[in-house]
Amino acid sequence: MNVVGCASPVDETARAAPTLTAVVVQTRPDEAIGDRFQVRVTNDGGPDYRVLGLQVDGAALTAVGQVRDGAVLPSGRTLDYPATYRVASCDADVGPTVAALRLAGPDSVPLVTTLPLASSADALERLRDRECTQRRLRSLVDAALLVGEPTTRERALVLPGVVRLVGTDARSGPVRVIQVGGSVLYTVLPDSSLPTTLRRQDVRLDVPVVIRSTRCTGHEVGEAKKPYDFGVWLAERTEATWFPVRTSTTTREELMAYLADACGLSAPTSPAT
Repeated sequence: MNVVGCASPVDETARAAPTLTAVVVQTRPDEAIGDRFQVRVTNDGGPDYRVLGLQVDGAALTAVGQVRDGAVLPSGRTLDYPATYRVASCDADVGPTVAALRLAGPDSVPLVTTLPLASSADALERLRDRECTQRRLRSLVDAALLVGEPTTRERALVLPGVVRLVGTDARSGPVRVIQVGGSVLYTVLPDSSLPTTLRRQDVRLDVPVVIRSTRCTGHEVGEAKKPYDFGVWLAERTEATWFPVRTSTTTREELMAYLADACGLSAPTSPAT
């Protein structure tokens, strides 16, 4: 899959394709990735178009779409194009945001059309606010997963550990840990009551967790995407926000060794990363 961008601002002399409409949606896989959404484009009965490039431009947020070479948007169809976004400004209003598509029509002549995303303003604002909240949290705390030795609970092999939060700004207010979350291969549950709080005067906060295997076949383990995509829900000023938890190389090796034991695999199978 190739990433194809198009020039901005859009050439005012470019031909228009008024039969196209676009909205922004974010699926659960997009949320897991964290900086991606889908530009859902509908061809409202015009001719078939080949989509050559896609870009989203706004005062607070920009994105570049991923387009397969020569992908066709047939007449009367709706297709989703994944776009990796970047928050350009946390201070600017979302304001008018457009999707610029570089196309080729039936005559193969390239054209560019600009599609307003006014109906997606609320979705774009949520994306901007979440990213800006994460930026602020990253300036206040760091989070990492540390694990201990496997043990048996209720006749199942589990891995105890802690999610360690370290304050990076003594001027910050308290940060509350609302919940912890696992990944595609591991269930991570709190091993003490939540919520709990990293107070301003605290150097660090250890949140005890217990880790269990979620998938066990060699194929599932070997093909797993983002197996170490752990996180916590943190709240400082507003509602809880997903915050990524780091895993060191050593911790990943310990997780894989535990998974091999818990699943009865002959040897650790390195998952896709």
